[in-house]
Amino acid sequence: MKSRELDRLSRELLDMMIQVNSRLRDERRWRVVEDLTVPQVILLLLLNRRGPMRTGDIARNLCVTQGVITRMADRLLKKGLVARTRLPEDRRVVLLSLSQRGKRLASRLERERVEEMKAVLRGIPARERRELHDLFTRIRDHLESTR
Repeated sequence: MKSRELDRLSRELLDMMIQVNSRLRDERRWRVVEDLTVPQVILLLLLNRRGPMRTGDIARNLCVTQGVITRMADRLLKKGLVARTRLPEDRRVVLLSLSQRGKRLASRLERERVEEMKAVLRGIPARERRELHDLFTRIRDHLESTR
């Protein structure tokens, strides 16, 4: 592929990724009774999938600072959705985990997000869905290997 064509394709893909991400993260669809922001919901979903995490690891996963995570955790703690614990062997390390209420909510939110994704994928033939999955896997793996 020529340099100019790769440049054009890269710009178009970036633009499409931004549009798709924006539509998938539409604030109105992510609102819940607790009036959470999209980043707060994403944090709950991350903890639901991975279990307790260090705040620094959460910050790296969400591409934000630890200060942002601390403020977000403060708000979620007040809502009774997360818990903060410190490692006994190193009290400087803070772990965030879901409370029981947070687990129930995160599980419900994940089910809703999965249903939305299924609705999107139903419009794509099965072979192309597998190709899409394979391409995203390759992109993710490449990005991880160059991290």
